[in-house]
Amino acid sequence: MERRWKVASVGGIPIFITVPWLAFAALVVWGTYQALTATPVLTQREALAWSIGNALLFYASIVIHELAHAVTARGFGVPVRGITLVFWGGYTETDASARGPLSSFLISAAGPLSTLVLAGVFYVGAVVTEDIPSELLSNLAFLSLIFAGLNALPGFPVDGGRMLLAAVWGATKDRYTAMNVAGWGGVLVGGALGLLALERLRAGSGDFIFFGFVGWMMIGQGLQVIRQVPVLRQLTGGSVAEAMRPSPDPIAADATLIDALESHLRSEPDRTFPVVDASHLLVGGLDFDSAAKVGKADPTRRVADAMIPLARLRTVEPEQPLDRALEAMATSGRAIVADAGRVVGELTADDVERWFRRRSAAGPPGASIPPRPDAPPGGVGTPG
Repeated sequence: MERRWKVASVGGIPIFITVPWLAFAALVVWGTYQALTATPVLTQREALAWSIGNALLFYASIVIHELAHAVTARGFGVPVRGITLVFWGGYTETDASARGPLSSFLISAAGPLSTLVLAGVFYVGAVVTEDIPSELLSNLAFLSLIFAGLNALPGFPVDGGRMLLAAVWGATKDRYTAMNVAGWGGVLVGGALGLLALERLRAGSGDFIFFGFVGWMMIGQGLQVIRQVPVLRQLTGGSVAEAMRPSPDPIAADATLIDALESHLRSEPDRTFPVVDASHLLVGGLDFDSAAKVGKADPTRRVADAMIPLARLRTVEPEQPLDRALEAMATSGRAIVADAGRVVGELTADDVERWFRRRSAAGPPGASIPPRPDAPPGGVGTPG
């Protein structure tokens, strides 16, 4: 997973940004600023202020889109680990398919629906205002309408692809048949967008780059999913217990952060360790970053004060099929194995790879087992 930074938290859901987001956000501000300074109405300072305000509204609409996914997921009792903003879009880290095809469809549909509602809100705002605010809100209404439409397209990796997957899954009772259909949906829709990009290029329009990029992204993701389906079908025959490795020594919740640093975190700063209570039940996790946020002020604080909540921890059960376990490991490639609340092991993408090599003589040479092929890293979201 690419480097990201937490910038806010809404209802206990952390929101992260990435380097591509920073770059595109700067581009949004710069583009708006250039357009506004070309008019004699505003000073440079006023143009900059309006440009920043426009960018804030644009990205607020994306956060609302992702929060719609997150709130709907929580409504179905599906944990949400966070929201990450990437480029002009984002994704919500949640297992939308955990409760079956209906919940998967509704969780995926919540995003485009919220963006469509925002398009209406921005349009009304444009009507009741004048001059620069009206123009900016009108542009945001148009962009929201475009993004709502793009996200509803029936193919991976956008929300419409997961809606198609859920609908076919519900009709056929076979999730991997549905995944194949949605993968081909991405290829076909991507191809259509590619043709549209060529037509826009012939017409001399600069938006051919946008349509071409989205089409290329959908074709690539669709083909990736189609290639992975046979591998994932084979993984349904294995369980976590068959592939897992021994668990690292857990950290006691009542230990001090300085003790955790010396005993665990210093030697493996990129790892998340399980945290257990006095009854040896899993209550959370601790990594170097979470410990540092609290420990830099007072290293004698308890681990329980800094640990990652259990709801945001990546956990799997011993009897869980390996294909589903991969979804829990998405973006991190690692999960804690817990049985009735007790830590019994650890599972990594390498462990699944080894199991696959041992058990599938028919596996093609060089095949790999990437986590969560049916979504952008870790969840549902806008294209980006």
